[in-house]
Amino acid sequence: MLASMQDTRQRIAAVHARLIQALYFVGIDGLAIALLLACLCLRLWGMGPMHTDDAAWALHAHQPASDPIGDWARSQGRVWAFPIGNMMLRALFWVGTPLESILKLGSFVIFFVSFYGVVSAYWGRRTAGFAACLFLGLLALRWEGSALTAYPLLVWPSATLCAFAILAGRRYYLSASRAALASSALFLFAALFNNEGVVLLFCLLFVFSVVGNLAVEKSIANFKVSDFTRGRSRDLVLVSIVVPALYALLAVGWMIAHPSKYNGHSLAPFDAANITTTLLNFSLSGSVLYDLVIPYKVLYADALTGAGTAIVYDIYLYVNELAAYPGTILVGIMTAYAAFITLRRMPGQGVTVWRFIPLILIGGMITFLPILPVAMTQKYQTWCLEYGINSYVMTILSHFGVSMMLAGILMPFVHLRGLGIVIALLLAIILGAFAAVGSRMNDAVAADMRPEAGRWRILALALKTIDATGQTSPVIFAPRFGSGSWFTVVPPDYWTAYVKAKYKRPVQIYTKPSEIAASSENIASLDYQLLDNERRFVFSIAHITGDTGNRHIDSISVTIERMDPSVLANYVLSYRDQDGMLVQKRLVDVPALSDPRIRLTSNINARLNTVRVTKGSILADSTIPEKSN
Repeated sequence: MLASMQDTRQRIAAVHARLIQALYFVGIDGLAIALLLACLCLRLWGMGPMHTDDAAWALHAHQPASDPIGDWARSQGRVWAFPIGNMMLRALFWVGTPLESILKLGSFVIFFVSFYGVVSAYWGRRTAGFAACLFLGLLALRWEGSALTAYPLLVWPSATLCAFAILAGRRYYLSASRAALASSALFLFAALFNNEGVVLLFCLLFVFSVVGNLAVEKSIANFKVSDFTRGRSRDLVLVSIVVPALYALLAVGWMIAHPSKYNGHSLAPFDAANITTTLLNFSLSGSVLYDLVIPYKVLYADALTGAGTAIVYDIYLYVNELAAYPGTILVGIMTAYAAFITLRRMPGQGVTVWRFIPLILIGGMITFLPILPVAMTQKYQTWCLEYGINSYVMTILSHFGVSMMLAGILMPFVHLRGLGIVIALLLAIILGAFAAVGSRMNDAVAADMRPEAGRWRILALALKTIDATGQTSPVIFAPRFGSGSWFTVVPPDYWTAYVKAKYKRPVQIYTKPSEIAASSENIASLDYQLLDNERRFVFSIAHITGDTGNRHIDSISVTIERMDPSVLANYVLSYRDQDGMLVQKRLVDVPALSDPRIRLTSNINARLNTVRVTKGSILADSTIPEKSN
């Protein structure tokens, strides 16, 4: 008994010692980087589909008879569509729920840690930490089908497997573990089921990792061919040849059996200028530095006003807003602090300029290789050169390479004798300033994304509200479901098909006034907006009844997502009665149902298109005659 207790204590002590060692390795700067990563994920939490393809697959996920995965694999000649498509379809099944965000953002976080784990293994903890600070501090959020906001599980699981393959190969080289060698081969093979440019990148990264492993024993300048034809290096070289060859046989065989009909595979006439321009734009636009030269622009259409606008996110304009957003200033301070502490860490190995050249070269590979095949096609050259779209789904992956290149370029200056600490402080302050401004711009981009990306969540909440209030109508008029950027355009009958497929309800959902003009049914008119914190929604459902020539609103329900008392006190429901008078009620005075988030006012006679939910301070300044209830 005593021996068992002593053994348990020893195990606990060993675990505790490992935790202390891990915390020491991570350090304060590592914890700051983790907090910055958490801030990025929080900014994107709850985002729904941000691309037309995701919207279509979210519908297919609830239609067992459809086969989007097989159609994708056969029409584009891509065998990798089967594993990737299955993961994407499973993730998009959970659209509008927290699980969707967990899968989308969780896979990104796991790759983030794995990627900089690889950088740390080959270049040291300090280099990895500074590169991570550069990634987070300079990241620019994009709408255009970025793998961070769209195509869940398309990129990050495969990229994580590639990182695992490299780390397992390094473990084999250092320990001669056959299990590590087998794991490395299996991880690499699984990682290759992805986009062609990404596959090329992964294969080359594994080859360079073999070179990096050998560099543990001798300088690259002293390498010989024989070093790669014997021992453990030979085994890893064989893995880097045999595994891609097996995958190539499978992929090419499938492509021969199912030739691609995808116009995105059609090469453009060779033009070095067009290729270079597209390559540079798609590769570098994920950084705030890019926005210093080319402001980010998104075309947006408002279904209620019928107006099309170009939203320009000019980074210089956000500098003047920083004083009003202390949270973004805090992000800048945290970034600067993490960068400075990281740069002042003792290097794990001798520091020379030559040591950073491979870091720059491999960073360049990660930046440009995933984009190169795309930059040579007619479709994407047209996107870039004619439509002004300067980002691509893999741009976020390229940004990891940008962070490596910048780290390799800047870090040698930190070691200048007598100036190292000054340069480190200067770099940290500059990065912190970019991080603060970039964080403010990213917040603005995310706030504009949310109404469009939140439509699936709003729909689920609206159906629950209609059931709870008894406002059941066979027709829902939701004009804002037709608003948004062209990246998430859906067919006119999409929402009706989605409700039928997922919720098994025969409800017609219209987004245009012309669609309901001839309808004789009772109609539930849905409108919504973001609350002040830009994280949650408040929406109203006006129940429209009466015949075609005498329609009016007889009840209005208001639902607050994740309600708190301040919302009830500060927000006001308003509408015009049949006499044209403005009626306004604070939400706290609107009767609540058993669910306090839902407020319902009934037995009214309001005019159409006059219902609004706004902050009380806005209505207080109104000069329109009003009467209070």
